[in-house]
Amino acid sequence: MSPEIKRISAELKKLGFLVKLDTNGTNPEVLEELLKEGLVDYVALDLKAPFSRYAEYTGKEEEGILRAVKRSMETIWEKAKDYEFRTTVAPGLSEEDLLSIAKEIPRAKLYVLQPFFLPPGKRLVDESWRGRPALSVEELGQFLPELRKILPVELRA
Repeated sequence: MSPEIKRISAELKKLGFLVKLDTNGTNPEVLEELLKEGLVDYVALDLKAPFSRYAEYTGKEEEGILRAVKRSMETIWEKAKDYEFRTTVAPGLSEEDLLSIAKEIPRAKLYVLQPFFLPPGKRLVDESWRGRPALSVEELGQFLPELRKILPVELRA
């Protein structure tokens, strides 16, 4: 997050704009402050993987990352006017993983799935992931009814 996020959000609000914050949830203190001061109208929190696989998908082994994400989730549930949790379904994530995530966010207003897309010519941080299978748009669409038994889900393709 930019150290200027609070000032920028305040300026946008003064100009009459609605402010959406996209976050990975690792800075819950800033999120709490922005929501407390009414500087954010909508929050989109990216959940990378089920909690049991978070380190694998973030490259961060520390438990502190997961603690921060969970604190951000609680803050959103308690203070956000409107929000979504979302997962870009990266290679290697399975339907079982998506079910696990849904069960970890049972109070969510909305859970959004985004298919993984790699533009031609774009490199991955870890090229070994290129060969991992990823769920297709069709597979995700077919799986939505199962997830909707737990919470509201949308597919953004």
